[in-house]
Amino acid sequence: MNTVLSYLIFLVLIRLNVHYLTASGLSFIVGTLFSYTVNSRYTFYVQRNILDFTKFLFVTIASLSFGLLLLYILKSKLGIPVLIAQMFVVIVRFPFVYLLMKFVVFGLKRSS
Repeated sequence: MNTVLSYLIFLVLIRLNVHYLTASGLSFIVGTLFSYTVNSRYTFYVQRNILDFTKFLFVTIASLSFGLLLLYILKSKLGIPVLIAQMFVVIVRFPFVYLLMKFVVFGLKRSS
């Protein structure tokens, strides 16, 4: 759900002529805050605390940095249209962010 929300916000910001890197960053932050709230409450059923939020911020900053760099390379260096490039970034970033949230931020053990 947060992936769709992030991409829709990105689309709106692009249509409003916001620079593509700014639009990507803002849409990612909104989607990630939504994700943290939903995942902590409904997906992983954990109590939120300052340590988890600190880990969440670290994962978010790392993921955002990776995503912005990848988007820049795809659009500015490879000439891929920004909406397609952003979709690719979201698809590539999603499984890594999910796994980091699950195992690092929310500290859930892997099933054997």
